[in-house]
Amino acid sequence: MASGTSTLPLLVRAFPFFYSYLPPWEARSLRLCCKDLAHIGACHCFKGIVFHLYKPDFERLRALADHPVISKHIIAIFYEAGSLVINGVNPYLDVNPEPAEAYLDEDEYRFETKDIGNRRRVHNCEENWLPRGAFDNLPITKEDLGGNYNQYLRAVDHQAQILWNREDYRLFEEVLPKLKGLEEIVVNHSIPVHPSPYDCFFAQPGSEMGAKQLQAVVHGLQGSELQLRSLCSRLIPPTLINARLFNQIARSCKGLTSLSLDFASEDYTDYSDEIHIHTEHTRRMIDTQIIQDCLKELSSLEYLSITFEAPRKLDFLSSLRGLIAPGFVWKNLREIQLSFIETEREELFNFFELHRSTLKVIRLHHCKLTTTSWVKLLWQMKGALDLNDICISGRVMGRSESGESHPDLKQLYDNNGYQIWWFGSPDNPAKSSVTAGITAWFLHDAPFPLVSGIQYDTASDDEPDDDSEGECL
Repeated sequence: MASGTSTLPLLVRAFPFFYSYLPPWEARSLRLCCKDLAHIGACHCFKGIVFHLYKPDFERLRALADHPVISKHIIAIFYEAGSLVINGVNPYLDVNPEPAEAYLDEDEYRFETKDIGNRRRVHNCEENWLPRGAFDNLPITKEDLGGNYNQYLRAVDHQAQILWNREDYRLFEEVLPKLKGLEEIVVNHSIPVHPSPYDCFFAQPGSEMGAKQLQAVVHGLQGSELQLRSLCSRLIPPTLINARLFNQIARSCKGLTSLSLDFASEDYTDYSDEIHIHTEHTRRMIDTQIIQDCLKELSSLEYLSITFEAPRKLDFLSSLRGLIAPGFVWKNLREIQLSFIETEREELFNFFELHRSTLKVIRLHHCKLTTTSWVKLLWQMKGALDLNDICISGRVMGRSESGESHPDLKQLYDNNGYQIWWFGSPDNPAKSSVTAGITAWFLHDAPFPLVSGIQYDTASDDEPDDDSEGECL
């Protein structure tokens, strides 16, 4: 072999295989070794990108989109879109609010320093603008908190300028068409699930401005010619249920195989009036079939999740037919998740039966059968469906039908004649004997749990008190 010959080309060809087994941070460090590894790493190290409502993150995303190799290999982006801007500032207005409307005042902010989760998060930040010993006080004193609070005000201004100047709209309009391999977008309007540049503050980003962030993403998808496969939006306000946005989703995302929409409740203080307004607004918008018309255009769906966070646990915010057109079939639907819906046994069973050849996973949370029986529905489903998993959770309501006799269930009737069970939390279904029992009965022929001799989870550790004002999914 000639003296100039090297085995490096063979190693370079093998490195894509090695890269696939490395965590992203290790793979990115190898890119610094040589030009060949830098090129290979560019193909494998940036498949998933997380960014926040934060200008430096916007610039980093622009740089990645302009890279000739990286831009082609980004598969998923996760937008932490939660905003520190508060107090119901209208996201549809193009005028800046009065500064006082956008911030927690100093007393409100100081109150947040008593929360153990907030204290732990801020304490773990390398820079939090708090003097030594600040955490010895509960709440933290105004003197100690001053530096941190001033930085919080600057952060709110920073985000407000992005939103009111529509910098996010320009970002997605510019960047998304360059990400030719992009398949998945997640927009989270709630508390961040990834490390955030705003972790150093006692206030956490929330969903008050969520409508505008998702609109910015969908705006960028228009004309991008992306073949997006998955779209997930978490805790978006119900004001987002409008024809313009859902028409844009239907036009820009026809190839979706996975859609997940999680609608937040409004944070009202006058529960006697405002909760009723919130519920009726949501129902009215759903009854216009805006969501239904959009879903009919997404004919390739394999996974569908539409969930609501209701301000009262017995508010059922949508009928099934308001979301899904009766008789409509997705030919490849494998998994369905619904919450806070009101329907009837026949309607829900007909939907399941139409999809029996493909449907493998069902998740229902806080659901109501208006005049019909859950017992009959469950037996119908078991006889007709071949599932890999089923989870029924939360507060489940129904009525007895003719021919049913369940004297042991009388204790579960409320004053309006409804049977009501608390099936436990969807986050920990094994904790509920009824939820776990339904799953075991359905999948493994265990005894049917809604009969005498089984302890009902009419009250569990996860259930709010009957007089609770609200509930979070």
